[in-house]
Amino acid sequence: MSKNKSPDDPRWCASSADDIVWAGWDDEWVAYHRPSGTTHFLNSASKYLLVNLLQEPRNQGEIVESFGLTGDLDDQRDEMISLLEHLEDLGLVEQR
Repeated sequence: MSKNKSPDDPRWCASSADDIVWAGWDDEWVAYHRPSGTTHFLNSASKYLLVNLLQEPRNQGEIVESFGLTGDLDDQRDEMISLLEHLEDLGLVEQR
């Protein structure tokens, strides 16, 4: 994978697995982010994204493909970008 950061194709990566402590009930998750000392409530898709997909940098297209989504890819890509930006604001992911 290229480590070059392109504004047209940013790559996203989750915080270190050691930075987050998880607790879950049904399809809801609580993530305690050790570096910031904050707790976040997340759904299963967000947890899957953080734990399974973003341990290595990926771009939005790769992330959407990994979820196996079908339908309007532009809408899904927009939703994925919004989710990634939200998780970035929380300090749980970063662009590389």
